[in-house]
Amino acid sequence: MVTGRADDRVCLESIAVRATVLLLLVLAVVGCVSDPLAEAGVACDPMVYVAKVSSSEEDIWITGEGQAARLTEPDVVYVNPAISPDGLRIAFTSGPGDQENLDLVLMNTDGSNRMIVWAGDTIQSSVDWSPDGETLVFDQFGPDHALQIYTIPSDGSSQPTQLTAGKPNGKPIYSPDGDSILFLSLRDGESQEIYSMTSAGADPVNLTHSPSRDVLAEMSPDGSQIAFASDRTGDFEIWLMDADGSDPIRLTSNPGDDSNPTWSSDGNHILFTSELEPVGIWAVQRDGSNPVPIVKNGWAPDCP
Repeated sequence: MVTGRADDRVCLESIAVRATVLLLLVLAVVGCVSDPLAEAGVACDPMVYVAKVSSSEEDIWITGEGQAARLTEPDVVYVNPAISPDGLRIAFTSGPGDQENLDLVLMNTDGSNRMIVWAGDTIQSSVDWSPDGETLVFDQFGPDHALQIYTIPSDGSSQPTQLTAGKPNGKPIYSPDGDSILFLSLRDGESQEIYSMTSAGADPVNLTHSPSRDVLAEMSPDGSQIAFASDRTGDFEIWLMDADGSDPIRLTSNPGDDSNPTWSSDGNHILFTSELEPVGIWAVQRDGSNPVPIVKNGWAPDCP
């Protein structure tokens, strides 16, 4: 099953299909704190992320105008928030805490115009925006009960289009030009590899060719490099490779796992989730220097 946390342990195995429970999402801004990026010099405003506010509750937060605001609904699971390229809308998957099926939800960053874009009958766990904001790419379990990749208009005007089939495929991310999609797959073996395909789902190419687990890829804003997490040296660390998969280099070397890399808006920093104390979201410069903690007990950051 797909876990709530967007980490290297995202599962690509099949599960039994369960009925979807329609989510009535209510937004409540319950408190604000200082913007965690203000002193770090990281260009990511607004930023959305998930943070733990108690031992049993995780909520979506958003930065903006020098503050970070919590957007919450009790007993609801929030997964993988993604902010639109214009910084005005948030897409995420969500559902009641006791359910495995999640709906694909869209709302403005002020909480208005909430809508369920897709309430399918299987879990949706990951979502990303096309650069023009008109299309969402996401993963859910297909007719063969394996995780597959789909696209849907962001206004929900038509049903999803399936892009992949066969062995499990998931965690799709658009390239900055929208011409290709990065994703994970088990199609070449038992270890997850990073692939690229066209935005229509054609011509998949294996970029990593490694016996290790290479996961959670995201292309830099200039399209030249890909940040990803890999356990090829033991614990999961953040790595960087060229857009064609060449010249991989390790950026972090910390005890515990580093995962969930995402690029700052200007491409100068990579934000990631780390088990290094303080556990949470960290930022590192593109060359691997000057790592700094950003959000304690946070994960899944995303920048426009």
